[in-house]
Amino acid sequence: MSGKDDAEGDDAGDGDDEGASYNGADLYARLPREGRLRTLLREVPARARRDGISLGRTIRGRLLVPFLPARLRRLVLRRHGRLLLSDAWRARARVLNPAILDAVSRRRMLQVLQDDTPADRVRAFCDHHIPSRCTYSAIAAARQGPAVSLPLLDRRVVDFALSLPISHVLADGLSRQPFRIAMEGILPDRVQLSRHKVGRSGDWITRSAAAKPALLAALEQLRAKPPPAVSALFDLDAIGEGLALVPEPDEALQRMRSRADEARPWRRQALTAVTCLNVACHLAQRPAPGPAPLR
Repeated sequence: MSGKDDAEGDDAGDGDDEGASYNGADLYARLPREGRLRTLLREVPARARRDGISLGRTIRGRLLVPFLPARLRRLVLRRHGRLLLSDAWRARARVLNPAILDAVSRRRMLQVLQDDTPADRVRAFCDHHIPSRCTYSAIAAARQGPAVSLPLLDRRVVDFALSLPISHVLADGLSRQPFRIAMEGILPDRVQLSRHKVGRSGDWITRSAAAKPALLAALEQLRAKPPPAVSALFDLDAIGEGLALVPEPDEALQRMRSRADEARPWRRQALTAVTCLNVACHLAQRPAPGPAPLR
């Protein structure tokens, strides 16, 4: 931590996934593509042991599914509760006014990180993906006083990470090895060796559950007299359907910690509903535009 004036400084982790510890899309399926059979024979059984599942199931999930045609692959992943990037768009589209869907769809930013090539990773740095995260962190921190620095986006760290062969990313059934090795003796093993992570909004379930009565009351207030700006953007009934998926307070912590429940589509739909309701309430509090000034 460092200080400047009255504001504290905090090092943020933006750039971790796509930089120093990027583990790539379909990482294990890339091994046979690159002819790295020795790494393949070592790491796939190690991953099965880490996950506590059979070798056959690991081979199906890590090696066979990535080679399926795109449509069939999406069906398989959804059947097993895996969220896809397209699911995020569907969750957002569900709560928008149908009249603006076409216009919004045309202005959507292109998806990045669809594969694990260096070119795709560079696009994530140059396009909206990582810059938008940095902007989010800076705004969220500024509201509380700290100034954010981004050491994992240092050009030297990024260049080094992009230069590493895939064999340096996988070891002992775990990915993200450069970052894990760098954190030896700094992070406890349960963090350094964890296969899972919780993002910046990881506690949103408990916070939203605690605020659920207030959220529902705010929604009803909007429904009673929806401002034109809100009606033009949102489908309030769809937002209500998403809010209904927010857990009750007494079960929120268990749902947040549940690995089996982590990737279920309800999470995306509920979080989208809460976020859009907050935006709608903000719009409703803005004063109505007055008449245009006389010229």
